[in-house]
Amino acid sequence: MNLFKKFHYSILILILLFSTLSIPIKKTPWFDIHSNFSWQLDPSRLSSKLQAGESDWGFVRQSASWARGNSTFIDNVLSGIRDSNILNQNTDQVFRNQSIGTNRTFTLRIELNKSFSISSGSYTGNKTFQNRFEIWDPTSPASPALQLYFNSATDLDETGALMYYNLAKLNPNGNFFDNNTSTVVETYVHVKPNTNGLRRQVYTWKNAPISATSISDSGRVVLDEVLEKSQLCFRTVVRVNRANLKTLINNGTFSALINGSCGGADPDPIYYTLAYMQKFSTPFLTTAKYGWTGGSTKQEGFCALSTTNKNYGLFDNNGFVRDVVALADVPSDYPSPNVGSPNVDDAFNRTYTIAQEAGGSDDTSKTFIDSVNSNTNIGFKTSSLP
Repeated sequence: MNLFKKFHYSILILILLFSTLSIPIKKTPWFDIHSNFSWQLDPSRLSSKLQAGESDWGFVRQSASWARGNSTFIDNVLSGIRDSNILNQNTDQVFRNQSIGTNRTFTLRIELNKSFSISSGSYTGNKTFQNRFEIWDPTSPASPALQLYFNSATDLDETGALMYYNLAKLNPNGNFFDNNTSTVVETYVHVKPNTNGLRRQVYTWKNAPISATSISDSGRVVLDEVLEKSQLCFRTVVRVNRANLKTLINNGTFSALINGSCGGADPDPIYYTLAYMQKFSTPFLTTAKYGWTGGSTKQEGFCALSTTNKNYGLFDNNGFVRDVVALADVPSDYPSPNVGSPNVDDAFNRTYTIAQEAGGSDDTSKTFIDSVNSNTNIGFKTSSLP
């Protein structure tokens, strides 16, 4: 069946994406099932979020790649479902012993024309979806490897599409998240109400294992189309293990500053915040602003230390251009730091804050991020191995 050949390539590229972190910024694709898809999915940057503490700006390129991988992944899963014609059967179907390119066979199931009332960490209350698609590892029957809720495989609406996945299950030999099957990524994409069709994507991860190099256990990314779909507004908060950050940096003076200037103390986490605006037209000019904090107040640069503030940072499709760019020195062809709405300062000010809009999908507050690992709305919904 053509669907499974497509899933083979999708999952294979999803896995390969993890091996490449320093990728130049490119336009983030959006849910657009009317387009033709090659199924050469670009999701291997999905673990880059865990490396945010390695440098001030590394997460800009890594997060763009990770967001692009997530976007392409959900797009291609849906387009594969559409192109396979299984939706025309109007009946539930199960396909066993299917290879998706990870040296393991899986069971795939699609359930159609139901009424799934589903909660999420990306909206309040429940939303109702008509269809559910799942990928199961038969040797791991507690929960699926992937679960997707949707109403249409051709059009995106305000209800949107909601997906959960666990890479350790999709590829048990890949050593992703230390093969932790408790790690979950939630992906939600929808049309924002009363915005002339502007789209939002929200990615939230939880229960990632902490290690010497993977120093974040949870976080959230919010991406919005803005300015008549001419730019991307990116905002994220990453919760970082303070002790592991010190170990990773391996600098006594800097480690002392983490407790002395950032607020809090071991074992309290520390938080990396980032906002950037990116033009959708080549060369994808990007203006970014970041901060670190150990308390409830957002800071610019590293915990408001003037000698560590590298804002603003400039990027293009080749990656890093330069930083420590004064407000007046940001070139006029780059997204503006402070002119227009939204702008980079505005986006940064709306990061590490409670939800600014109804529904809660843009909540990146400390309170929310600290609750992610225990948030039961973020995770696979009740189901059973077919």
